[in-house]
Amino acid sequence: MIIRTGVRALCVAAVAASVGMRASGQTGEPAQVLAPVRANQALTMNAMLGFVNGEPVFVDTLLRPLDEQLRKLNQKSRDLSSFKESAKTMIEAELQAYVSNILIISSAKAALTDEDKQKLELLMNKIRHDLLAKYGGSQALADQALKTQGSSVEKEINDQRRHITVQLYIQKMIKPKIVVTRPMVLDEYERTQKDWQLQPELELFTITLPVSRWLPHELGENGKVGPVKKDFTQADVTAAKATAMQVAGEVIKKLKAGASFAQLAEDYQSIDGLANKGGRTPNVKRGSLTSEPEEKYIFSLPANTLGQPFFIDDPDPLRMRVAVIKIGEKKEARTITFGEAQDDIRKKLELEQYKKLSDAYMKSLYEGAAIERVDRMVETAVDAAVARYATQ
Repeated sequence: MIIRTGVRALCVAAVAASVGMRASGQTGEPAQVLAPVRANQALTMNAMLGFVNGEPVFVDTLLRPLDEQLRKLNQKSRDLSSFKESAKTMIEAELQAYVSNILIISSAKAALTDEDKQKLELLMNKIRHDLLAKYGGSQALADQALKTQGSSVEKEINDQRRHITVQLYIQKMIKPKIVVTRPMVLDEYERTQKDWQLQPELELFTITLPVSRWLPHELGENGKVGPVKKDFTQADVTAAKATAMQVAGEVIKKLKAGASFAQLAEDYQSIDGLANKGGRTPNVKRGSLTSEPEEKYIFSLPANTLGQPFFIDDPDPLRMRVAVIKIGEKKEARTITFGEAQDDIRKKLELEQYKKLSDAYMKSLYEGAAIERVDRMVETAVDAAVARYATQ
């Protein structure tokens, strides 16, 4: 079993619980208008925030990965207070991920065997080769291109090395502890029986004709048809319904003669919003249609068949309509068997155990870590973000 997950997803919950970060609150400061991003602030970006297990944490460490997000935040924030609040949330998450990396990498480097390290080097050689291949095999060109992103070939390689080292280590520490037996899988299948019931589903094609199209209309400007007359009678409704059914019958005859359903949906100006989609609605399930009688009729039809014109009644004659219905593929209701479901259930149970064990492991790392006040690091980084992205 190989479980793939990022350090960020693995550690955020444990980090937040262990470090005790404070949620941002209302500052009470008056709203301040944001200004364009400023450049050339190397001193601010190079300022050191503190240490984690002896490793220095710099402003640039947290803000550089968030550069694009903070620039966009500066553009959309209504005032300085809202910018600071959102920036703080971003920086807290970035600091959590960074601290997690530092703690776990120090343990990982010491735990990997010589065989693990050989595999890692082979993989890193491939990653370097693939990276340089994007730039014609030239490290100089690669460095030049990556410089615009505040990076370089060596930095990209080192980042990948740390990330893969962490993955190898976590799986090595956690994987042997994961145990999922067949009885556990069966118990989960029986407990979640409703999740394995597949409802009937079909591919639906419709051309919907409004009865109101054949009611008496006012004369519009330049000889065009105007709105439906307000004084239409029940006889008018009966006649319009008959005409709509007749036209629907003509459509069916054309379809049986080989006409394109999509073309007819356009030609007859289907009013169900599907005229420009070939009249097709995929994956229709029971309960998804507004007309219960129509839905009942539709699901009574076999796959790959053309139904008879179906009249959809309504107390308001202006909402009456006739539908030409064609069924494409159709899946009947059924229960997914245990044999079909067991692999998915096993993966789910393994992932649940993996997350639980990983969180517990990360918590133990934090309990023995030397971390300066995280809230102070965040506050300083937020001030630097304001200076770089949001103030004049």
